[in-house]
Amino acid sequence: MKQEIRALSRVSPLVIGNDETFFDDELKIERTRATLSAKFGVPLDAVDVVSEYISGKLIIRSATIYLSSLDVDKLTKSN
Repeated sequence: MKQEIRALSRVSPLVIGNDETFFDDELKIERTRATLSAKFGVPLDAVDVVSEYISGKLIIRSATIYLSSLDVDKLTKSN
């Protein structure tokens, strides 16, 4: 019984790839955040990028941009 419980509680390591690939993927995510931040004129911490690994490849699924009321006013203001 103890062996069964141990077997069920073991966590399989997440295989991402080598360190260089992981670094490149993290850089891609941060560049995406920076680009969205610049385009919308919001701070970096207002951008959230959702990504996942599928078959060892990084896929960016979506991004959320949190806007303050001032940001909304700025973006919707007519010229």
